[in-house]
Amino acid sequence: VPPPHYSHNSIMIDLTISKEKSTPQQKPVPQLLTNRRALLLLGALLLGVGLLYLYYLNLPNFSEEDKKKIRLPTDVGSLKQLQEVLSRYTENNFFSVVIGYCLIFIFLQTFSIPGTIFLVVLGGSLFGFWLGFALSIINSTLGASASFLISSLVARNLLERYFPARLAKFTEEVDRHRNHLFWYFVFLRITPMVPNWFINLASPILRVPLWIFFLGTAVGIMPAVGMYTQTGLTLQTLTDMKDLSNSITSLAVLFLLGFLALLPTNPTFQNLIHYVLFGQPKAE
Repeated sequence: VPPPHYSHNSIMIDLTISKEKSTPQQKPVPQLLTNRRALLLLGALLLGVGLLYLYYLNLPNFSEEDKKKIRLPTDVGSLKQLQEVLSRYTENNFFSVVIGYCLIFIFLQTFSIPGTIFLVVLGGSLFGFWLGFALSIINSTLGASASFLISSLVARNLLERYFPARLAKFTEEVDRHRNHLFWYFVFLRITPMVPNWFINLASPILRVPLWIFFLGTAVGIMPAVGMYTQTGLTLQTLTDMKDLSNSITSLAVLFLLGFLALLPTNPTFQNLIHYVLFGQPKAE
């Protein structure tokens, strides 16, 4: 009986198959940003920059000396200089100053760029307490919601790659408070427990409804915004922002309000309220 004949091609195929079987398959590394998502992020950024540039083209006629002072404040000194310039132009260019203030505020908040605390103080100084307070609440909430929407498209792989432990912990907490997310988000916004930029990026990944995110943000930031807006009324006496944001009194007030925000989620408190309103404990 003649020996079996093996062609060169069949040997190569057998070797390839055996190699594939012996080599364990590796999980593909997720791509941080697909081309489509990168284009969406770039488009959102260019839209914001474009709106700011259009506003820049229609600025009032500032003097050369004043133009040097018009920049994003990074400390109390530059904030006072900016307030000094804008206060002179607000009387005759009120709506122009308000529009620019809102555009810059929302842009910074959307892309988590530091500086919005200075703008809250500036709003109180330029527009008074109530208008400054209202504008800061609206701008902060709109900017955070825009960040939420952008994150729902592009942020999942970024957070899983660079902040896995923090994301896992936040996921656990959100799931634990899933039945009363609104109050939990009010608590998060009041207290500095979780950075605001991380809340904005992680919330859509954890299937937090946009309306809860929006309302929880608007209500939760009110105490801090009120505190910084009030500071704007006495801006000229302020020497250092750290004295305000890190003071024991300010932190104590915020944590107390955060604790009160979580009370409606406590079963004992729920039973107490039900007993006061209806004269009997809440049915299980």
